[in-house]
Amino acid sequence: MAVLTISREFRSGSQEIGKMLADKVGYTYIGKERILSDMQRAGERCGQLLTDLDEAAPSLWERFDNEYRGFVSLIESYIFDYAWRDRAIIVGRGGAHLLCDIPFVLRVRLSAPLEYRIDRTMREDQVDKETAKWMVQTVDRRRAGYVQANYGVDWNDQRCYDMIFNTGVQSHELITDILASALKDRDRKVTPEWKEVILGRKIAAKIRASAFLDPKLNVPTLQVEYAKGSLILKGTVHSRSEYDKVEKLAKKLAKSIPVCNNLHFRK
Repeated sequence: MAVLTISREFRSGSQEIGKMLADKVGYTYIGKERILSDMQRAGERCGQLLTDLDEAAPSLWERFDNEYRGFVSLIESYIFDYAWRDRAIIVGRGGAHLLCDIPFVLRVRLSAPLEYRIDRTMREDQVDKETAKWMVQTVDRRRAGYVQANYGVDWNDQRCYDMIFNTGVQSHELITDILASALKDRDRKVTPEWKEVILGRKIAAKIRASAFLDPKLNVPTLQVEYAKGSLILKGTVHSRSEYDKVEKLAKKLAKSIPVCNNLHFRK
């Protein structure tokens, strides 16, 4: 079955529409609460990382920090897992860009005029207009920065999305009906081959996350890719023990998928 990703401006109604659609078509709604639950199961520190870093533009130091890279890779592994299991509505966290080439993924953008979103924020958060405007602009800026830093694309680029809705003028009910119909069309594009690609990418992300979050490993150049049925390790290691440890980790998580170790030693 198809998968829906929702990129949303702050207070544009993504939660209401996402949950309404999930109930209508029998999909699983994947918002912050679900991802936080998954992160917490991975460990207390992982749950704290989501609280501290979720959908925020990383600092220059964080971009090159192993823990931050592990955090992003872990979220990516969950997004791939949700997509692999299908019938999922995935909200935010770069899902539209991470899954951009998967044909059965419908990428949707929800937006609304600034004043509309300010009014909603004033009502829902019980704040004055100046504070509401600051909240809207700050959250939008954080989300845009997260996507730019991790996927190198403009969060506001309309070419990144299959469908764009203005929730300031289009009702939640209308949008839900349109999306329910569009998902049925995407169902026809699901193939075992693409499901296999998603599974491979999920495991690649999980290997990266495990390596970056391991305090006993320091391989900042590590790359793990899935291509042509194999997991490919790239990067520079400092010793034979690092080489062996990364390879052992990858093979353990890869299970039946072949691992091609292209790691090389620093000269």
